[in-house]
Amino acid sequence: MKALFAVLLLAGACASGIHESEESPAVSLLTVHNGHSEDETIYVMHDGSKGRRLGRVGGLNSATFVLTSLDVPLQARVQFLAASFSREGHSALSEPVIVERGATYDWKLFATPGHEVITASFRSTH
Repeated sequence: MKALFAVLLLAGACASGIHESEESPAVSLLTVHNGHSEDETIYVMHDGSKGRRLGRVGGLNSATFVLTSLDVPLQARVQFLAASFSREGHSALSEPVIVERGATYDWKLFATPGHEVITASFRSTH
């Protein structure tokens, strides 16, 4: 089942514009729904420090990023940072999530600042 998940992730990444790192195996996915009109650059935050730049999501658009074990160690508590460079000082920080293998994180950035929502879902292993 793990091999099937990895193959589906890789095939989906190649076919759909998912951003993937070639350095480490995939752990989970992050989909960002950007309700802001400005583009946002997405980063992983771990223990208050900014980690790898995952990529960019256009204004009023969505993007999916593959999280690797280098980005998010299993069982670690992480957050995600969305930074806009068109509005000085604008950024959004997600609520903390615990990293689980196979999880899909869905982060909605609403047009009103301070109203971001992150949810997690998990694939059944049956």
